[in-house]
Amino acid sequence: MRRRIAGLCAALAVTAGSLPGCSLSDAESEAVPGAEIDHFADIRILRYEVPGFDELAPHTKQLAYYLYEAGLSGRDIVWDQNYIHNLRVRRTLEAIVRHYAGDRDTEPFRRFMVYTKQVWFSNGIHHHASHQKLQPDFRWSDLASFARSSPGADFPVREGQTLDELLEELRPILFDPEVAAMKVDRAPGADRVATSAVNFYADVSEAEVNAFYDGRRRIGDPRPVLHGLNSRLQRGPDGHLFERVWKIDGMYGDSIERIVRWLELAIGVAENEHQSAALEQLVQFYRTGDLAAFDRYVIARMSDVESTVDLINGFIDTSHDPLGLRGAYASIVSFRDPEARARMADSAPATQGFENVLPLEDARERISLGRVAPTAVIVIAAAGTASPAGPGEIGLPHSDWILATYGSRPIRRTNIALALAAARETERRDESIEGTSASDSVRFTGFVNPRLVAVRSGGRIVDVRIEYPSSYEEQMLEYADAYSFLPTDNQR
Repeated sequence: MRRRIAGLCAALAVTAGSLPGCSLSDAESEAVPGAEIDHFADIRILRYEVPGFDELAPHTKQLAYYLYEAGLSGRDIVWDQNYIHNLRVRRTLEAIVRHYAGDRDTEPFRRFMVYTKQVWFSNGIHHHASHQKLQPDFRWSDLASFARSSPGADFPVREGQTLDELLEELRPILFDPEVAAMKVDRAPGADRVATSAVNFYADVSEAEVNAFYDGRRRIGDPRPVLHGLNSRLQRGPDGHLFERVWKIDGMYGDSIERIVRWLELAIGVAENEHQSAALEQLVQFYRTGDLAAFDRYVIARMSDVESTVDLINGFIDTSHDPLGLRGAYASIVSFRDPEARARMADSAPATQGFENVLPLEDARERISLGRVAPTAVIVIAAAGTASPAGPGEIGLPHSDWILATYGSRPIRRTNIALALAAARETERRDESIEGTSASDSVRFTGFVNPRLVAVRSGGRIVDVRIEYPSSYEEQMLEYADAYSFLPTDNQR
């Protein structure tokens, strides 16, 4: 059912120009510059604006600031979820970027920087879309030379390990194409758990995973939880399987503790009881790992039609699990775009008409959009799988019983859409002037987040200022400084 709604939204996006309220005017396209601030491999990085943020009430901006900090505090989690060695790799690459004292204007170092930016973009060493392992376009000896020429660098060596031993450890991880070849392997006939490098399972097979959860699901349960959503399934010393739950006193606790700290500050300045109730359930989920609390958060958030600020947060992106059970960490902070939402409401009759004529084999799959409440938002910042590659269609996962009872809330992220539209318009203008296709070298687009800066007086936050970064590299290094909470080895 979730895929049906996502597919409907995608279809509407394709036909948006013909539906009232879905087209972008010239004025809107120019409102967000979609400025390209970096371009490497087949990826471009854009900056998006947050129109209307300065006009928000100070207490609303304070709430947004707390949620922004909560979202970024979980950044390390998705790196470790994507692959067990990602944090060690990232911290090695970043140490070189910061401290390399040699000539940076050489072909090997330029290729090293392209690879590093690809790793940042994918939150790990596997391509964000294909899940194939990224292949460095430089030699291991180049990496070793860069590392040895980085005086003062804090490399992620284990106790008693030398830099050369670290580099030898990383050699197959980075340079052997057969090691961890696919982050998510869905090849027919394969043991998708055993052949996937994603760090959701340890020493278990696909058949064992299925048997484990078949034993937990209750037949006829009217409100089943999303088993496996927030844990790593692994084999214990006694040979039995157990879940290592992602919660404040469990796996990833160092990051989750900081997420909770910011969420609790946000609860103190919540706009209303509905929003406060949703955030309290999210905190309860992070504290206890209780999947029923996560369901309550989903329901409370969907039921809140009054709040200006919105938060999607948690272990929610199940597309990174070969079995679709576990959720990779993601966070999106936004606020409602009342003008765009009004246009979307005007388009509802045409949208329902589109749904009514979809060729479906089972008429029961047809959606009554009376239970689908569209929401248009302005994105403030994203984290986890939603950044830097962009928030895309990421939403909160929920069971069919929640959809049937409470409906759904498709989201249109208007400032992201406008940034993309403006970038495409710039490409078209450049192509007409230069006679070449700039888009030929771009397959993927990502974004840097705006930066929220708290303005304090007398120890209190009195306002929040928004700044727009001009460097992708600087933002990645800034995040590494401010939001690296997990130890390099945190699951052993």
